[in-house]
Amino acid sequence: MGDTNLDTKRLFELFLRYNKLLGLHITNTFSEDLKFSFGVSEFSGMLQDYKACLSLIPAFSFVGHFGYENRGVLCSLDSRIVSVSGNRCFGGAGLVEDGEKHSLTLSEQFIGKEYVSIVEKFLSRRDCPIAFTRMEYHIDRSHLFFSDEQVFFVDMKCSIQSHDVGSMVFVYPLQFVKQESSRWLEELNTHE
Repeated sequence: MGDTNLDTKRLFELFLRYNKLLGLHITNTFSEDLKFSFGVSEFSGMLQDYKACLSLIPAFSFVGHFGYENRGVLCSLDSRIVSVSGNRCFGGAGLVEDGEKHSLTLSEQFIGKEYVSIVEKFLSRRDCPIAFTRMEYHIDRSHLFFSDEQVFFVDMKCSIQSHDVGSMVFVYPLQFVKQESSRWLEELNTHE
């Protein structure tokens, strides 16, 4: 199903641009719905071992798992993104709180599920065979890949109301990047 006419380096560059569209779609949707400034301040993507990816994700995060063939796609949101969005959604000021969280309220869980729903809809727009499978709140419970497996890691540093709130992170199996290239390239081409 993938596009074999592209070399691997160019394929990864284009996939990174596709993920920028995903980040823009998420932040625009939540900014519009919750009436606050939510944006991506830094964006990076690279190939690396899954174990190295895990070390870059906070231990307590809102983690969505998506099934894809015999692998998965991981979407992680820093708990501060979920907390501030939940606070704002349910009438609060949406202020960034200091301190470490160890649990999420029901409203924060609801907001986290809304983020994951937006991601799933975006990834499956072109009939990509991907489906939400479960939520986790601790990254050490996420075992979608072997620790030494090469994955495509995308890190989007986020800000709300000009305050750093951590990252949205996506981890993809290489087979997703390659096998689904015709689908995500089609999505990318509709936005250029």
